[in-house]
Parts: sequence; structure tokens; C-alpha cells
Amino acid sequence: MITTNLQNTKVSKLEQYFKQFRDNIVGIDLEFKSPFGTKKIVYTDWTASGRLYRPIEEKILKAEEEVERIENIFSSVDFYEKHADKTNELNIELASAKEHVTNLYNRWEELESMNNL
Repeated sequence: MITTNLQNTKVSKLEQYFKQFRDNIVGIDLEFKSPFGTKKIVYTDWTASGRLYRPIEEKILKAEEEVERIENIFSSVDFYEKHADKTNELNIELASAKEHVTNLYNRWEELESMNNL
């Protein structure tokens, strides 16, 4: 059996950087009971199960808010008075924002399909 004393181990800058991602994995540090005792779910377990990464939901919400913000500019009654010269830019920005939302939903769907295997 290999044991380590993690309390005295220094945390590298790389580990510190990736901690923000690790902390946002849904179900991180979960344990399960096996015939061999209580075991931690390891990386391959949660990858194979397709558990979601929490920030994707936040990213979707922010991306949808951006689409809504741009659409509200177009629907404002004074659009042509204030933004007529930016119509092309706003159209490009809106198309890009909508594509970003679509890509995020596609990624979420991909993660969900892995969960259903």
C-alpha cells in the first residue's frame, strides 16, 4: 500500500491554477461503497459517467444574456436614432453571440449523451 502525507506537500502553481476547474466538477470527491470498502470516484469514473462541469450552465446563461442585450438594442424604439451607424456591427455581433449559445448547448448535449451511455 502506498500512502502519502498530503498535509505537508507543497501545492505547485499548476495545481493552484487547475484548482478552480477541479472545484467546479459536479460530484468531485464523491465516494462509493464497493466490496473492497469505501472508494473515491476517480477521474476515469466521472469522465465515463459524463457528469457535467458546472460552469457550462453559467456560460450558457451569460451567452443568452448577451444575445438578449443585443436583441434589445435592435428592438428599442430609438434604434435608428442612436445605433443606425452600428447596424452592421450589431448584426455580426448578434450572429456571433447566437452561434456561441448554439455551441454551448451542443457541448452540453454531448456531455449529457455521455451520461446516458
